[in-house]
Amino acid sequence: MKDPAERPGGTWMLVLSRIGLLTQLGLTLVAPPLLLVLGALWLQKRFGCGDWILLAAILVGVISGICGTAGLIRDALAHDRRTVDKNQGEHR
Repeated sequence: MKDPAERPGGTWMLVLSRIGLLTQLGLTLVAPPLLLVLGALWLQKRFGCGDWILLAAILVGVISGICGTAGLIRDALAHDRRTVDKNQGEHR
């Protein structure tokens, strides 16, 4: 298999895949804290929970966002390494 940039339209496909990855990174980092904070605010209004619930939601949301982003980056780097290794094997 050729390098994606060498195929017809390959450069655009590579650019679009990178844009998709950046979009995933942003959503993976922002969505968990946002959803957990909204859930904590709902719990405060509905059941009168203290401010501790909001602090816990922020903490858990930030940690889960960072872990999800790290996993996504790890998977993307592994995919790139496999692609490079495959391309180097074909050029020998």
